[in-house]
Amino acid sequence: MITESDNNAATALWNEDGRGSLAYFLRIAGMDQTHLNPAWGLTQITAQDETILLRDILLHPNRVLSTRARNYELGLMADVIPSQRWGVSASTPRGFTLHIKNGWAPLPFVSSPWWVNSTGAFTNANAAKDYTIVILTRGHVDETTGVVTIEDIAGSINRTLGGAGAKFGPAHTKPYPSWNIPDEPIPPIPAR
Repeated sequence: MITESDNNAATALWNEDGRGSLAYFLRIAGMDQTHLNPAWGLTQITAQDETILLRDILLHPNRVLSTRARNYELGLMADVIPSQRWGVSASTPRGFTLHIKNGWAPLPFVSSPWWVNSTGAFTNANAAKDYTIVILTRGHVDETTGVVTIEDIAGSINRTLGGAGAKFGPAHTKPYPSWNIPDEPIPPIPAR
């Protein structure tokens, strides 16, 4: 479910761990602005909580995850399939490893505007240069519009943090045929 968005894997993990375990993790991680929903795809998280997860839990030693667990998660996020490596990846400075996870769906219903989110941790041989970017958006007509919006913002941030004279990856991702297909289970429109 990390390297390739997979609803069945996410649902199995949700069912295996249970909301109680997830609520416990959020509490000890200090992610108190995340609101779990019985339909996991409708769980609400803030950019602040995403930043806590990336910066404080995955990039630095902490009491929540062991070094082995952190490295495993970062490894999965560094190995996301090409069609899902869009968003905060725009203009990634050369010499940095990108650890990314994105989410996209028309919420709360199939006919609703799209919510498109991109989160990433950027690591370097010099850990003092590591950084994170979290961009959560909503209200787009489709996924592609959300991706382009995120890439415009992230590209500017990455070019600034990369500094003068740095070389960068592509500024925009080429759309894939799978774009505009939700990655999360979307509830049907309720009967009136």
